[in-house]
Amino acid sequence: MSGLFPFLPVFVDLAGRAAVLLSGAGELAPIARRLLDAGAGVTVVDQEMSVAMEELGPSMRLLRRHWRPLDMTGAALVVAGPAEARPARARAAAKAAGAIFTMSGASDRSEVIFGAAAAWGPVAIGVAASGLAPSLGEAMARRLEAAVPASYAGFLAAAARMGAEIDRKITDHANREAFWRAAAADAFDASPGDPSGWDAWLKARL
Repeated sequence: MSGLFPFLPVFVDLAGRAAVLLSGAGELAPIARRLLDAGAGVTVVDQEMSVAMEELGPSMRLLRRHWRPLDMTGAALVVAGPAEARPARARAAAKAAGAIFTMSGASDRSEVIFGAAAAWGPVAIGVAASGLAPSLGEAMARRLEAAVPASYAGFLAAAARMGAEIDRKITDHANREAFWRAAAADAFDASPGDPSGWDAWLKARL
């Protein structure tokens, strides 16, 4: 990884887990929406709630007051807004609760940064813009997504279905890795027609 981007790309499963936002500002509403889409239970704590956050309100718990350390109990993720007046205290409280801490727009004070994802079936590529507008990373992710043929998701689904069978037939690890590298590259230009045709396409390469 480049020293300019010292973060390890990781996808986090937040389904059924708690996330706490320490700001009701409108600029955090997209983050709240993404957390909800990921299946997290979201609580927003702030004296004032933006219109954008209010619109998401029925799907979240809104606490209209200053945050307290106890608000983070049981949270997997705590997100502070860029105007947070007590960032060091917020981070310490999050760590004491065993939560990951991030501060929107301040990667130097965050343990993680939010990124965008370009996804095809079971495979996704994460794009993060450290210190830059989140919309930049989102635009890059959408461009990457558009660059991959729509049929590629069918290849990936077939690869997932046939993974165990191919492991049995190609027992040597190096040969198996070479098989998948070549198949992944050639699938960009292949067109088996029906999505189920990818299974036959992979079998023919064995």
